[in-house]
Amino acid sequence: MSENESSIDNYKLSNCLSQGRHSQVWEANDSGSGRTVALKVLLPEAFADKEQKQILKLEAKVGKSLEHPNIIRVYECIVSRNHAYIAMELFRAPNAKVQLVSDKASIQRRAHKLIEQTAMALAHMHERGWIHKDVKPENILINKSSEVRLIDFSLSGKPAGSLGKMVNRKKKGFVQGTRTYMAPEQIRNQPLTHLVDMYGFGITVYEILAGRPPFRSPHPDNLLMDHLKTTPAPPSEFNDNITAEMDQIVLKMLAKSPKNRQSGIDEFLSEFRNVRIFKEALPEQAQRTEQEINEDKLKDQDAGIESRIDSRLDAMRTEALKNNPGGVKAPEKTKSKTVLKTEPIEKPKAPEPPAQQQPQQPPQQPSVQPPQPFPQPGMPLQAMTPEQMAMHQQMLQQQQAYYQQMMHQQSMQNQMYPQPGMQPPPGMQQPQMPAPPLQQQPPQPAASQPPQQPSAPAPVQEQPPQQKPAQKKPAPSKEQKPPKKETEGTIMSIDDMEDIFKTLPDV
Repeated sequence: MSENESSIDNYKLSNCLSQGRHSQVWEANDSGSGRTVALKVLLPEAFADKEQKQILKLEAKVGKSLEHPNIIRVYECIVSRNHAYIAMELFRAPNAKVQLVSDKASIQRRAHKLIEQTAMALAHMHERGWIHKDVKPENILINKSSEVRLIDFSLSGKPAGSLGKMVNRKKKGFVQGTRTYMAPEQIRNQPLTHLVDMYGFGITVYEILAGRPPFRSPHPDNLLMDHLKTTPAPPSEFNDNITAEMDQIVLKMLAKSPKNRQSGIDEFLSEFRNVRIFKEALPEQAQRTEQEINEDKLKDQDAGIESRIDSRLDAMRTEALKNNPGGVKAPEKTKSKTVLKTEPIEKPKAPEPPAQQQPQQPPQQPSVQPPQPFPQPGMPLQAMTPEQMAMHQQMLQQQQAYYQQMMHQQSMQNQMYPQPGMQPPPGMQQPQMPAPPLQQQPPQPAASQPPQQPSAPAPVQEQPPQQKPAQKKPAPSKEQKPPKKETEGTIMSIDDMEDIFKTLPDV
């Protein structure tokens, strides 16, 4: 076939994927169905050979009879006056041989999946009454997600004693197969069974684990003699990380006599799944990040779409349940309140000198609270999510907290006081609780109250006695200072509250 041809029948050729002695594999688009396929087309010299046409038909027949996720699917085979081709599944992945040369470590990290899936594909072929007869890394495709496809059934046939014997043995002295992976009985041109695939598969497993085949020779005849007479070295001789149990399994697959090998692929799988390939585990994390990056992205996109479709209130509820399984709104409100309570209580316990910092805090809170998009100091950071609904809820909470403080301050100005035994809301405690602003008053009224000079020890002791207000009430009964230092829950006079309001900063 010439490269100038752009289409064959209803297939439009786009890219040549590979080329062999007898055929080319093209990426093509089926104008009828619209699917993209791999088109195996016979070259002009092979197209003139009737035997090559028969082999192409046999390959298509074998492929159509197989239905397995690890075997390439064949759609149709067309042999016309001008062309002969097979349309099959397009699997975008290099073969294992190419990857062994370019990145051996990557193949070895995926060795378990590669070996297991190839074995299952061969088991399916044997169950359908076919033998592959050309198992090698070049005929195994594997992508980055460790998905495997077994390809090329051009040498496949029926076991000995079946109708496929004529195809299996065309000429005397003619050996079919690849010399590096040929079994001894295949070299001798003896009747073949499914165990011939066990030997070729054993050479393939050996090369995957050791990084090289067991036999190498520049002379083809010497290579064939090694298959017949030479005992292979264990794979661990070339890779010391291979376990002794895996050595035994591979060497059993490479037995010279078919009787000494595993009885079938099922026996091999039972042995293979019960042993470790490598002594030390290979770094699979790096492999996963490279292999599953695209799959993870697709999963994340699907998950993101589903999460957007879901109710955003449910998302907010799940976040709230993490913090407080008892409810959704309660945790956010209680957290903000507890933070407001702890701030004024901890500040009076601090030394008295930082009294200058406290008057600065009340103006900061009202100034920071009105801008809604930003988190407040008492609000939980976990509630501030990038979602618009979560931000909207936080903004509403900020507004409520701000308006509650403003309304409470207005109520205090209108001389509305808490009932005895009840603690004022935490929003009111921030501007009034700090002790330092109250401590700045004693020097101001000290000049206007000379009769208190004989009782000088009393005002000096009035600063710490916040914890003991009951002892100092009876002495200054008519004065306004003792009630200012009473604890929460006591009744205060109107005059005392007016003095307190004078000391508070403007909001």
